[in-house]
Amino acid sequence: DQLNILRKTYEVELPNPTDESTFNYAWGLLRSPNKKDTETGLRMLQSLKAKGPSNFDRDIVYHLAIGHLRLGSYTEAKKYAEVLLRQEPNNGQALSLKRHIERKVRDEGMVGMALVGGAVAAGAFVLAKLMSKR
Repeated sequence: DQLNILRKTYEVELPNPTDESTFNYAWGLLRSPNKKDTETGLRMLQSLKAKGPSNFDRDIVYHLAIGHLRLGSYTEAKKYAEVLLRQEPNNGQALSLKRHIERKVRDEGMVGMALVGGAVAAGAFVLAKLMSKR
C-alpha cells in the first residue's frame, strides 16, 4: 500500500532522509486511521519545521493543523491554520480548514453541553425521587 512505499523510501535514506521523503512519509502517517501513526507523523513534521526554512514550510504548517485536527487537538490545529492565514490571508484552503476546526469545536461543545444537561436532569430526577420517599 502507499504508506508502505513511503515508509520504505524514507527508511532507505536513513540515517539522513531528505526533507521530501520525510515529509511524504509524515503525510502518509497523518492519513492513517491509527492514532499512533498520526502522532508519529506530527512529530516528524514538527522536526522538519524545527530544522528551519524549507520548500515545504507551507505544507508542513497545513499538515500540522490537519494532524492536530485528527487527534482532536483543536487549539493546536487552529493555531497552525492561523499561522497560514497570517502568511496568506486569502488562502482558501486555510480559510476552509479554520472554519472546519471552528465547526468541530462548536459541535463537540454542543454535545458536551447536552451530556452535562442530561446528567444534571438525571441527577435532579434521582434527587426528587429520594426526597419524595421521605
